[in-house]
Amino acid sequence: MYMIEISISPDTFNSFLRKFMFSKVDYLYQIHLILVESMGSYLPPVWRLFKGGKVLGYSVYSADEIISNRCTNLNGVSIRTKDFVVTKQEIVFDAHAAPTGRTKFNGKQVERDVFLNHVDWCKVNNTIPLSREDVYKNFIQKKFQGIIDVSNMQLTHYSLDKVSRRRHQEGVHIRKDLKSVTIPNVVISGSGSITNINALYDCLINGISRHTDFGFGTLLLR
Repeated sequence: MYMIEISISPDTFNSFLRKFMFSKVDYLYQIHLILVESMGSYLPPVWRLFKGGKVLGYSVYSADEIISNRCTNLNGVSIRTKDFVVTKQEIVFDAHAAPTGRTKFNGKQVERDVFLNHVDWCKVNNTIPLSREDVYKNFIQKKFQGIIDVSNMQLTHYSLDKVSRRRHQEGVHIRKDLKSVTIPNVVISGSGSITNINALYDCLINGISRHTDFGFGTLLLR
């Protein structure tokens, strides 16, 4: 297993968008398209975007494997990896998620912010709702059951972001059926002790929440 760092140069970012005419979709989706174009099936299932176009995540492939097999050689996309092994029982983590859940709203099954679902449930049951932070912490806590015994958590980032959803077909980007949805963008930071190391590795590679595309669902250890 490797920790992977991917950097995208501004020139590559701009030239790619001009080529495929994706300038009107959100930034996370633009990054996703560039990564898919450059890495294909070697793209990590989950990743997190940081300022300056740097992407971090975990991969089962080394940089040499990815570079020698990737489908398109985008010179402005650099890839570095280093061996990663969890050596301590106690860990410090950042969990980046879009905490949403399916519910019935206005007669339809929809996917909504779990905090809004919680508030509606409290109204129906005449109870006092938890804070937004506590609802999100409980959401992450459930994802960690049987994996991490959490000792503390705090909400370190919250925003409501519009993200794009598009259909893909045979690896071809399709500009039809654009759908923009607003979802909560949340980072929960905390610490705890590992109770299932194999399940933890699976979370690091494959993500921790329903949304594991376009920069969401990433668990990073510090």
